[in-house]
Amino acid sequence: MVGLGVVALFLVTGPEAVNASAQVGRTGQVTATTSLAAVPDVGAPAPLAMANGNIHLFTRTTTLYTEAHFGSLEHRLLTGAGWAPSLSLGGSLAGAPAAASSGPGNLAVFITSSTGDLLQKTSDSAGVWSPWVSLGGGPTGRAAASSPAAGQVDVFVGGADGALWTRSTAVGRSWLSLGGRLAPGSGPAAVSTLGTTTVIVRWADNSLWSRTRDSAGVWAGWKPLGGDTLSDPAVAASAPGRLEVYLRGTDNGLWHRTAGTATMAWQPLGGQLASGPGATAVPGGGPVSIFALGGGDRYYSGTQTAAGSWSGWTRLLPISKSSWNPAVRCWATLTTVAEIMGKARSTLGGATLAGGDFRPGIPVKNSLQPPCTVNGVGEFVEIDNVRVSKEFHGGGIFGGPPGDGDIVGNLADPTQPLSLVSQIHGEIAESFRTAGVAPPVVPNDTLVDIQGFVYWDPGHVTEEWHHFTGWEIHPLSAWRPAQ
Repeated sequence: MVGLGVVALFLVTGPEAVNASAQVGRTGQVTATTSLAAVPDVGAPAPLAMANGNIHLFTRTTTLYTEAHFGSLEHRLLTGAGWAPSLSLGGSLAGAPAAASSGPGNLAVFITSSTGDLLQKTSDSAGVWSPWVSLGGGPTGRAAASSPAAGQVDVFVGGADGALWTRSTAVGRSWLSLGGRLAPGSGPAAVSTLGTTTVIVRWADNSLWSRTRDSAGVWAGWKPLGGDTLSDPAVAASAPGRLEVYLRGTDNGLWHRTAGTATMAWQPLGGQLASGPGATAVPGGGPVSIFALGGGDRYYSGTQTAAGSWSGWTRLLPISKSSWNPAVRCWATLTTVAEIMGKARSTLGGATLAGGDFRPGIPVKNSLQPPCTVNGVGEFVEIDNVRVSKEFHGGGIFGGPPGDGDIVGNLADPTQPLSLVSQIHGEIAESFRTAGVAPPVVPNDTLVDIQGFVYWDPGHVTEEWHHFTGWEIHPLSAWRPAQ
């Protein structure tokens, strides 16, 4: 945990990032030198800091190879003891989620469903989640939510008319239009502090505007915040009455300015984002933790204090990916060859069992249905951008007829010099081939993304062809051309 007045940030970067050049004007506004179209935010996570210092993180799990990118909602909880196991909350999301808390232990999460409905799911202090409930509204992008008072949650969405709409989640409440000219498909950001609620939106010209409701329930008019963004904004209160605003600039970097008790020009914080950021701070400006979805679709953490210091990003935990092979009913942990090998080395120079991030591995390598996890460790993994190399059995890593045993070869990280620990042995199990669920052939010396199960074979730790290590991907369940 970090100290008073730190803001929690979340962002997405990866293969969907937009490349552009940009320059910063004298006022700090980001000015694009290349014309880029804004796109709806579908990947931004929804972080929510609680008064006890815990962080709830809600993310949309992308379903691969679907044009609309609909996915389900995943919930992770960070406590002082670390990350709890992730929980699938179901749903079919057409956009990023939003979350708010109306009191200790009470959570409300909102999604725009694949059918265009605004749905709400709540959790009580015992951690019991309700079914999804429709709030209507017909949002055109992601929602935002905030809690101005104990027991109250307000939700905000963009409507088909381009206006911002809001309602309380209390039974019997109706929708209220706040006007505005929101960018098509965009979503707002909202925060409540000292009984005052501020909502920030991206207008059709990609600039940011804000509107504030005071503790008496009276809405002020729209005010410009400047900026130039390709995605939805984020806002958090780092101290009572002090708002920190974040956006993804036209350079795809993270930009920040402070509003509330003081104002300042937009300042760059760097990075290469593929969606808008999310932001959270502990209610009242207390201790917070900071996380992000960053390069390679992995979560990162970073901190920014009320004084403006920025820590940069530190990797925390990997994202889960859906299985490409219908016969494998597991979520894959996105990782690398280096992480599987770990940092500990034997006297022969190979990776040891004790140093691996995925120890102990699955118990039986030729099982048709290996366990997804062992002792709480996800053993089903995805490794992107590896080169198929060093064929065995003569027919190639994915070749040869069924009945010929396992088909084996190496998977090497092309970004690293070839060594004992920059490549990992991979095998298509005979069980998968006989069952007709093995992946098809792929030529040698091809860049691929792969999925499979991590296994430790102690019988190979003294064999050079196996890189003096027991680590291997066995069975290798699926591959695709490197994305």
